[in-house]
Amino acid sequence: MAVLTQEYIDDLVAGYEPTSKDVFIKDDAFKGLQLKLARKSGRATWIVYGRVKRSNPLRFTLGTHPHLQLQEARKQAIDVLALYERGISPVEARRKQEQEQQDDADIEKRRQTSLREILDHHIRVKNLKSKTAYDYRNTFKVCFGKWLDKPIQDIKELN
Repeated sequence: MAVLTQEYIDDLVAGYEPTSKDVFIKDDAFKGLQLKLARKSGRATWIVYGRVKRSNPLRFTLGTHPHLQLQEARKQAIDVLALYERGISPVEARRKQEQEQQDDADIEKRRQTSLREILDHHIRVKNLKSKTAYDYRNTFKVCFGKWLDKPIQDIKELN
């Protein structure tokens, strides 16, 4: 279609009239980068259109205009197209990255869990009677009193 410029895109988005279909504007300067204008709302979304080896073509959303400008969209498109070339789906890569971040947060939370929190969790899960729960808490207080509020990872001594 045309080599996209930031001014052209701003004018296009500002003057967009709703249509019956989504409009895709290709950037001739950068193969695979497209600006999608939603049919009713006119919302402008940057996408990368490409194919992972031996699969169907994919559209991967980068972000919306004006939050993501043309130059930044081109930079992100380079990374996405590189994933396509290596045979990696960017959707799967994003999910994997989000899962790793969630796992890291869970591990950090577990490291900070104190002995008292684990005891309380055990009592809740086992649905113990109040007298039994009282005995457990009292025994832990007497035997492990100085460790109750320490994170489990920090408990190393036997004395």
